[in-house]
Amino acid sequence: MSSPAKLTPHNAIIKTATVQIKSLTVSGKRVTQSVFKQLQEKQLIAEDGTLNGQPWGTVNYHPDKQCDSRGAHMHVVWQRGDELFRSWTPVVPQFDDDDAGVWIDDGGIGNRLLAAMVRDWLRDPEQQTSPLPTETVGYSLGTPPWERTLRKRWTFDGSLAIEASLDTVSQRAVTAYQGFLRKQKRLEALRGRHADQEDIEDAESNLAEAQEQFAEALALLEAHLSERDHGFEWPATSSELQALMEEIVAEELTRRENHRTAITEIKNLDQLFIAL
Repeated sequence: MSSPAKLTPHNAIIKTATVQIKSLTVSGKRVTQSVFKQLQEKQLIAEDGTLNGQPWGTVNYHPDKQCDSRGAHMHVVWQRGDELFRSWTPVVPQFDDDDAGVWIDDGGIGNRLLAAMVRDWLRDPEQQTSPLPTETVGYSLGTPPWERTLRKRWTFDGSLAIEASLDTVSQRAVTAYQGFLRKQKRLEALRGRHADQEDIEDAESNLAEAQEQFAEALALLEAHLSERDHGFEWPATSSELQALMEEIVAEELTRRENHRTAITEIKNLDQLFIAL
């Protein structure tokens, strides 16, 4: 008994019966499930949402063990050059299927921007507004206050969000500044109630030490933000980082819309019938 012919764009055709049932055939015979399984599996939809080739149609056959864990999906026959492939495609993009799709992988831009905003604030804290949030909205019950103040969220287009966490170097600078403020308030309180001169002098010494620690921590933050990150040189200013974030988000919005368009196109393909 001869083995089934290999499925290629040259010998595979789509035949339409009088009732508009379309079959995938090879050498005049309807393709079987075993032949379909021999097609190499490659993703039809690229990461950017564009198509890697020309789709032929969908096949209502789920041959892989992983199919049960993939959720609702379609199998597609598609062509690239002189080769045919099969691919599985979700019925709904994952980012539209659950809340996790709200958050995007920003490549670290959120953390970098937050650190730069903290640096700008600490350069002139009396004139700049702290970028650190103090509200508790959006955080689960039990999240400690110190953790809430070390995170920031940006929401775009009502459908995408970036969450940033303050890195260790920035945290140390914020902590040093808070320590400086405490020492400053302590000194002001002592002077206000005309405390003993010795206590005032101790407070002045503590304040000078705290001011020096803050200056050192801020200098470390400045140096940290000027370092290359795995060979990548980040923009220097907050406004440039903000522009880069918006560019990343715009690209992600385009990518997602491309995926939706591609999936809609695949859904509208004819179903190809194959034999057992």
